[in-house]
Amino acid sequence: MTSELQACYGFEKQVSEIEINKRFLALKSIQNPPSVSVIIPVYNECDAIPRTLESLSFQNFSLGTEVIVVANNCTDVTADTSRKLGATVVDYCFDPNNPYSKYSQTAFAKNLGVEIAAGEIIVTTDADAIMGPNWISALTEPLRCDQNITCVTGCTLFNTHPSIKTAMYDITRFTTRIFQQYATYNSPARGNNMAFRKADYSEIGGFDIRTFPSDDMSLGHKLNTLGRTVLLYRPEAVVFTSPRRVQNTPVINILAKRSYRNGREQPINVR
Repeated sequence: MTSELQACYGFEKQVSEIEINKRFLALKSIQNPPSVSVIIPVYNECDAIPRTLESLSFQNFSLGTEVIVVANNCTDVTADTSRKLGATVVDYCFDPNNPYSKYSQTAFAKNLGVEIAAGEIIVTTDADAIMGPNWISALTEPLRCDQNITCVTGCTLFNTHPSIKTAMYDITRFTTRIFQQYATYNSPARGNNMAFRKADYSEIGGFDIRTFPSDDMSLGHKLNTLGRTVLLYRPEAVVFTSPRRVQNTPVINILAKRSYRNGREQPINVR
């Protein structure tokens, strides 16, 4: 674990399953029903999910919070591991004969999680994310304080080699500028770091499973149709995540090489 991640969530050593379970129970029992539901769609993430749940269990938050892990066609022990750590688990197998099977199962999984969520505010993240102890508080505060805001997204940083991190930062900065210039809201919603009200989500019909891999941005766009201040960017709500799904794509590799040539980072082997 890097010092950057250690600083992010305030502790260095892994704690026991029993301790994480107790912390989740304490978070949830603050309020019945809980005010906030954290939804994590997962697919065979038994190696990554413990660290994510560990960081979530250390949240400094005064309102009741539940964590729902939606195990999407998992063939490993992700579901069992999540249960042992204290999360509520939705374990399902997607029917290949279902007419929607050709669409996004991630969006489908998030919709299942929201369906059973008890919280008025929904937070979504990924199974390979690490959060700071004030993440939920910072991400949900605008929704709790201003009824005109319908969605909040935070700052996503990448726990990877500096050249890849710089490339991802360049893309994030570019897309944010495009949204600020042409869209009616000021930042693209990021599914690994976003929050919205369940009532607003229901009004617009939830995540659109036909828009993968941009179902999160599509949700932000649909929330804009409610006619209120739609999306707020909260840089204080920081999530560290892995770029493993995109770091070997051509665009990322080109930007990583460019950052090294420009002297911005150290060399990295990219294909």
